[in-house]
Amino acid sequence: PAIKFKIFEKNLFVIAFNNYGIKFIDKIINSDMSTMIIKDINEELKIKQLYVKNYEPEFVDSMFVYKINNYIPFHTASYVSFRSLDGHPDLQKDYLRRFVKRHISQFFRFVNVDKEEFQKNLSLELISFEERPTRLLYNTMLKPFDIRFRANIMLPGCIGLGRLNKYGFGNLLTEDNQ
Repeated sequence: PAIKFKIFEKNLFVIAFNNYGIKFIDKIINSDMSTMIIKDINEELKIKQLYVKNYEPEFVDSMFVYKINNYIPFHTASYVSFRSLDGHPDLQKDYLRRFVKRHISQFFRFVNVDKEEFQKNLSLELISFEERPTRLLYNTMLKPFDIRFRANIMLPGCIGLGRLNKYGFGNLLTEDNQ
Protein backbone atom coordinates (compact mmCIF):
# COMPACT_ATOMS: atom_id res chain seq x y z
CA PRO A 1 0.00 0.00 0.00
CA ALA A 2 2.99 2.37 0.16
CA ILE A 3 3.13 2.41 -3.64
CA LYS A 4 0.11 3.63 -5.59
CA PHE A 5 -0.39 3.52 -9.33
CA LYS A 6 -2.65 6.06 -10.96
CA ILE A 7 -3.69 6.70 -14.54
CA PHE A 8 -4.22 10.41 -15.14
CA GLU A 9 -4.77 11.83 -18.62
CA LYS A 10 -3.32 8.65 -20.16
CA ASN A 11 -0.14 8.96 -18.07
CA LEU A 12 0.94 6.54 -15.38
CA PHE A 13 1.81 8.12 -12.08
CA VAL A 14 3.60 6.01 -9.50
CA ILE A 15 3.25 7.54 -6.08
CA ALA A 16 5.59 5.91 -3.63
CA PHE A 17 6.43 6.83 -0.08
CA ASN A 18 9.41 6.46 2.20
CA ASN A 19 12.15 4.04 1.14
CA TYR A 20 9.71 2.05 -0.98
CA GLY A 21 9.62 4.89 -3.46
CA ILE A 22 13.38 5.15 -3.76
CA LYS A 23 13.72 1.39 -4.26
CA PHE A 24 10.95 1.31 -6.87
CA ILE A 25 12.31 4.26 -8.88
CA ASP A 26 15.80 2.76 -8.67
CA LYS A 27 14.48 -0.50 -10.17
CA ILE A 28 12.94 1.38 -13.08
CA ILE A 29 16.03 3.48 -13.78
CA ASN A 30 18.46 0.54 -13.52
CA SER A 31 16.50 -1.88 -15.68
CA ASP A 32 15.64 -2.23 -19.32
CA MET A 33 11.96 -1.87 -18.47
CA SER A 34 10.54 0.47 -21.09
CA THR A 35 7.03 -0.99 -21.18
CA MET A 36 4.62 -1.85 -18.39
CA ILE A 37 1.40 -3.81 -18.69
CA ILE A 38 -1.22 -3.21 -16.05
CA LYS A 39 -3.60 -6.15 -16.15
CA ASP A 40 -6.47 -4.39 -14.37
CA ILE A 41 -6.91 -1.94 -17.22
CA ASN A 42 -5.55 -4.16 -20.01
CA GLU A 43 -3.30 -1.36 -21.20
CA GLU A 44 0.32 -1.31 -22.29
CA LEU A 45 2.17 1.77 -21.09
CA LYS A 46 5.47 3.03 -22.49
CA ILE A 47 7.86 4.77 -20.13
CA LYS A 48 9.03 7.95 -21.82
CA GLN A 49 10.02 10.13 -18.90
CA LEU A 50 10.62 9.81 -15.19
CA TYR A 51 9.97 12.68 -12.81
CA VAL A 52 10.75 12.36 -9.11
CA LYS A 53 9.54 14.80 -6.49
CA ASN A 54 9.85 14.55 -2.73
CA TYR A 55 6.72 15.37 -0.75
CA GLU A 56 6.66 16.30 2.92
CA PRO A 57 3.21 16.99 4.38
CA GLU A 58 2.93 20.14 6.43
CA PHE A 59 -0.01 21.95 8.00
CA VAL A 60 -0.06 25.68 7.27
CA ASP A 61 -1.95 28.75 8.46
CA SER A 62 -3.53 29.47 5.07
CA MET A 63 -6.13 27.44 3.19
CA PHE A 64 -5.57 25.87 -0.23
CA VAL A 65 -8.51 25.34 -2.57
CA TYR A 66 -8.76 21.98 -4.33
CA LYS A 67 -11.06 20.29 -6.77
CA ILE A 68 -11.60 16.54 -7.07
CA ASN A 69 -13.00 15.40 -10.42
CA ASN A 70 -15.11 12.24 -10.64
CA TYR A 71 -14.69 11.50 -6.95
CA ILE A 72 -16.36 8.25 -5.85
CA PRO A 73 -16.68 8.45 -2.08
CA PHE A 74 -19.43 5.95 -1.34
CA HIS A 75 -20.21 2.28 -1.28
CA THR A 76 -23.88 1.51 -1.93
CA ALA A 77 -25.04 1.71 1.71
CA SER A 78 -23.29 5.06 2.25
CA TYR A 79 -24.83 6.45 -0.93
CA VAL A 80 -28.29 5.40 0.28
CA SER A 81 -27.60 7.30 3.52
CA PHE A 82 -26.46 10.32 1.50
CA ARG A 83 -29.67 10.18 -0.61
CA SER A 84 -31.77 10.04 2.55
CA LEU A 85 -30.53 13.57 3.25
CA ASP A 86 -32.17 14.97 0.07
CA GLY A 87 -33.70 18.35 0.80
CA HIS A 88 -31.03 19.07 3.44
CA PRO A 89 -28.06 20.40 1.44
CA ASP A 90 -26.05 21.38 4.54
CA LEU A 91 -26.35 17.86 5.96
CA GLN A 92 -25.39 16.35 2.59
CA LYS A 93 -22.39 18.67 2.41
CA ASP A 94 -21.24 17.69 5.90
CA TYR A 95 -21.74 13.98 5.16
CA LEU A 96 -19.63 14.29 2.01
CA ARG A 97 -16.99 16.38 3.84
CA ARG A 98 -16.45 13.52 6.29
CA PHE A 99 -15.71 11.15 3.40
CA VAL A 100 -13.24 13.60 1.84
CA LYS A 101 -11.50 13.95 5.21
CA ARG A 102 -11.43 10.16 5.63
CA HIS A 103 -9.88 9.65 2.19
CA ILE A 104 -7.24 12.33 2.81
CA SER A 105 -6.50 10.65 6.14
CA GLN A 106 -6.01 7.31 4.37
CA PHE A 107 -3.56 8.96 1.99
CA PHE A 108 -1.58 10.49 4.85
CA ARG A 109 -1.18 7.31 6.82
CA PHE A 110 1.26 6.23 4.07
CA VAL A 111 3.43 9.30 4.50
CA ASN A 112 3.90 8.83 8.24
CA VAL A 113 1.61 11.55 9.50
CA ASP A 114 0.40 10.64 12.96
CA LYS A 115 -3.36 9.97 12.87
CA GLU A 116 -4.04 11.98 16.04
CA GLU A 117 -1.93 14.90 14.78
CA PHE A 118 -3.80 14.77 11.49
CA GLN A 119 -7.24 14.78 13.17
CA LYS A 120 -6.22 17.59 15.51
CA ASN A 121 -4.62 19.87 12.91
CA LEU A 122 -6.57 19.39 9.68
CA SER A 123 -9.09 22.06 8.84
CA LEU A 124 -11.28 21.09 5.90
CA GLU A 125 -14.28 22.90 4.48
CA LEU A 126 -16.39 21.58 1.61
CA ILE A 127 -17.17 24.51 -0.68
CA SER A 128 -19.41 22.81 -3.23
CA PHE A 129 -20.30 19.50 -4.83
CA GLU A 130 -22.01 18.40 -8.00
CA GLU A 131 -23.27 14.91 -8.74
CA ARG A 132 -22.06 13.48 -12.03
CA PRO A 133 -23.89 10.91 -14.17
CA THR A 134 -23.84 7.37 -12.79
CA ARG A 135 -21.11 5.17 -14.31
CA LEU A 136 -20.89 1.42 -14.76
CA LEU A 137 -17.51 -0.22 -14.05
CA TYR A 138 -17.02 -3.97 -13.54
CA ASN A 139 -20.80 -4.48 -13.27
CA THR A 140 -21.01 -1.96 -10.45
CA MET A 141 -22.95 1.28 -10.60
CA LEU A 142 -20.81 4.17 -9.37
CA LYS A 143 -21.91 7.68 -8.44
CA PRO A 144 -19.11 10.21 -9.01
CA PHE A 145 -19.05 13.79 -7.75
CA ASP A 146 -17.06 16.89 -8.61
CA ILE A 147 -16.08 18.55 -5.35
CA ARG A 148 -14.38 21.79 -4.32
CA PHE A 149 -12.90 22.13 -0.84
CA ARG A 150 -10.44 24.12 1.25
CA ALA A 151 -7.80 22.57 3.46
CA ASN A 152 -4.87 23.83 5.50
CA ILE A 153 -2.41 21.34 4.02
CA MET A 154 -0.70 21.24 0.66
CA LEU A 155 -1.69 18.07 -1.21
CA PRO A 156 0.31 16.75 -4.17
CA GLY A 157 -1.64 17.24 -7.38
CA CYS A 158 -0.93 13.80 -8.81
CA ILE A 159 -2.89 11.83 -6.25
CA GLY A 160 -6.36 10.41 -6.46
CA LEU A 161 -8.82 10.18 -3.62
CA GLY A 162 -11.79 7.92 -3.07
CA ARG A 163 -12.79 4.57 -4.45
CA LEU A 164 -11.25 3.36 -7.72
CA ASN A 165 -8.84 6.29 -7.92
CA LYS A 166 -6.25 4.17 -9.72
CA TYR A 167 -8.66 4.01 -12.68
CA GLY A 168 -8.74 7.77 -13.08
CA PHE A 169 -11.52 8.62 -10.63
CA GLY A 170 -10.95 11.19 -7.88
CA ASN A 171 -8.25 13.26 -9.58
CA LEU A 172 -7.09 16.02 -7.27
CA LEU A 173 -6.28 19.45 -8.72
CA THR A 174 -5.40 22.73 -7.08
CA GLU A 175 -7.52 25.67 -8.21
CA ASP A 176 -4.46 26.97 -10.11
CA ASN A 177 -4.22 23.70 -12.12
CA GLN A 178 -7.75 23.75 -13.53
